[in-house]
Amino acid sequence: MTFSAAAVANAFLKLAKDSGSELSNMQLQKLVYFAHGFTLALLDKPLIYSDVQAWQYGPVYPKLYKKLRRYGSGRVTELLDSEDEIPVPSDFSEVIKGVWKAYGSMSAGQLSARTHAPDTPWSLSWAEGEYTKISDDRIKAHFKGLLVA
Repeated sequence: MTFSAAAVANAFLKLAKDSGSELSNMQLQKLVYFAHGFTLALLDKPLIYSDVQAWQYGPVYPKLYKKLRRYGSGRVTELLDSEDEIPVPSDFSEVIKGVWKAYGSMSAGQLSARTHAPDTPWSLSWAEGEYTKISDDRIKAHFKGLLVA
């Protein structure tokens, strides 16, 4: 089973609310991407059914961006319209919680810097051209490497 990027973003928005914090559009994009990457690496299956692309400021899910763009660089204040929801408890929700624990306190700039490092799926795809799809194979290999590092 795979989910919309909006459903994953909503899971992070709920975790942020529960911890008394807020998230921006860019933070959500990066956290959703990390959750997808770690799901590929840990569960050997995708979390999100939408493609992620290499944009100037990192990996972006275009459909999620359209839902979030009204917030600009400000804080996202409401849950997003989504046709699905991450089941709790589930392996998927556990990966999302793990990503939140590891990366949830990072700023948008810190998260973006992680995606922009040399030899990351974003940097390799960006070198091929703006808006290039970042393949799940590339993402999975990178995040598996993070697990053993």
